[in-house]
Amino acid sequence: MNEGSGALVSWILVPLFGAVGLYLIWYSRRRKKMLEAFAKTHHLRIRPGYEKTVQKTLDSCFSIKDEGLVRSFAQISSVVVGESIWLFRAVELLDLDPYAQSYSTHFPRIIALFDISTDHEEYFVLDKSMQACQRLPGSQTPNPNVTEIAKRIAASCKVRHPLSMTLVRGHGLIYLEPLVTGGETMSDINSLYCIARNMSEKLSGDV
Repeated sequence: MNEGSGALVSWILVPLFGAVGLYLIWYSRRRKKMLEAFAKTHHLRIRPGYEKTVQKTLDSCFSIKDEGLVRSFAQISSVVVGESIWLFRAVELLDLDPYAQSYSTHFPRIIALFDISTDHEEYFVLDKSMQACQRLPGSQTPNPNVTEIAKRIAASCKVRHPLSMTLVRGHGLIYLEPLVTGGETMSDINSLYCIARNMSEKLSGDV
């Protein structure tokens, strides 16, 4: 590449990366404000200092350390505590394909964490057509009883995006996967909380 071409690429890439950076800052602040507004509307509170407790639960219950697979969470913030449900922001490091290079592994999420019975072990996604797809390669097919409950609850809570659901070790973890990063609205946060509350109630006993 000659000097002129390199300069042209720089003129293109530098503003592009700058725009992406500004967008990431903007939607991070937007998500923070939405969670603060949600907490206020529902008479809940943002709980500073709860980040370590949430991190400990995520590390012990939801991390994946199999060879070639990665799932972990970091940058916990804006923790809203409501009954047995916690809403918060986090960045998920996720790579579930041991045979291919992933070009995007860090995903900002708004997550709901809730209590269930210890009988369940599921990891699946409900797509926009309400089809349940297992998320972990080679794992067993999701329990149809659980997925049917999830479908009914997601529909009643008016979910608009694909929904990731993990149930393990007495805890459930869910988040929405909008097509555009940072595309959640206040109604989506209400849906997430609604799903978490109802799933916790339904899965606290035998299914």
